Amino acid sequence: ETTRGPIEIARAGTGPAVLLVHGTPGSWRQAVGLAEDLGDEFEVLLPSRPGYGATPLSTGLTAEEQADAYVAALDELEISDVAVVGISGGAPSAAEFAAHYGERTRALVLACPVAKHLMPLQRSWIVQLGIPGLAEVAFFLGRLRAKRRINDPSAVEGSEVVIKRVPELVPQDVAQNAHY
Repeated sequence: ETTRGPIEIARAGTGPAVLLVHGTPGSWRQAVGLAEDLGDEFEVLLPSRPGYGATPLSTGLTAEEQADAYVAALDELEISDVAVVGISGGAPSAAEFAAHYGERTRALVLACPVAKHLMPLQRSWIVQLGIPGLAEVAFFLGRLRAKRRINDPSAVEGSEVVIKRVPELVPQDVAQNAHY
């Protein structure tokens, strides 16, 4: 239990902390393979995002609220800072974490990120998704809208990408050859 509500979180490994935020759908189990790869050198934290696994949706409806929930979990675990990895649907909340809690963010990695600005989610929609059958219709309509926005070049104007490179997490030869 945290100040933001219950959060299911698995931990593995030792060393500097890495927060792996799973995609959609899924739970903390989605990133177990990556956690196993990192566990020899890092303490890996695998939360289930609100609405997945054993974390109730009420813990965080929006990406911003989910970022706040991650901070509450880190506070509970007495972890001061993390490298954050957002996978697919976990990317918006990972990016919000880095944007709002820069002092607690050592690095931000977004793997196959869902573009938050292309798929806006209204709080009222989330409440209505509790109505039987409405979720399927809403997701179908959301996909149609997202396809239109993805095909519209003006939808991505003004977007910014911010990358923090951390030497401990990025091998030097990879960092030198990366294109930012």
